Amino acid sequence: MTSDPMLLEERFPDDWEPRIRSRFGLSLAAFNGTVLPVERGVDTKAYIRRLEGEGAEPTEPAKRVAGVRD
Repeated sequence: MTSDPMLLEERFPDDWEPRIRSRFGLSLAAFNGTVLPVERGVDTKAYIRRLEGEGAEPTEPAKRVAGVRD
């Protein structure tokens, strides 16, 4: 595997093939089926606790996502 950039120009290389081979490409439903399990597995409250334990102040957006109130 090389570390060359994928897009040297504004087009895909001649030998590039997509991994998604379904008829309609990557639909939002297929994308959500991949992303939602990852999203559910992220424990944002643990992240906030770790930041606070390190003495760092979590940002307001991070607090909102975690459902943490001041």
